[in-house]
Amino acid sequence: MLIYLICYDLEDDRLRDRAAKHLLRHGQRVQESVYEVWLRTPAQFKRFQRELVQILPKSAKLRWYRLTEAGLADSGAADGNTPRKPPAALIW
Repeated sequence: MLIYLICYDLEDDRLRDRAAKHLLRHGQRVQESVYEVWLRTPAQFKRFQRELVQILPKSAKLRWYRLTEAGLADSGAADGNTPRKPPAALIW
């Protein structure tokens, strides 16, 4: 299972909504413009990445960071809602 943290800063509401819909199909929102995304293979991530980049203009501020399960287990949150492991199975 591949885990990515995806962050963006978009001023356009329409683009923000389109990006959010795409991201929510593959993971969960953890803050307004921050998502945890779970994919099974590197090829799936490449396709996901390509689709997301096509939605947004080249000037979009978009970043992704790969997380490991060990790194996720060592993460936390001030509000007590610590990051959770991805689901054991994903159904698309």
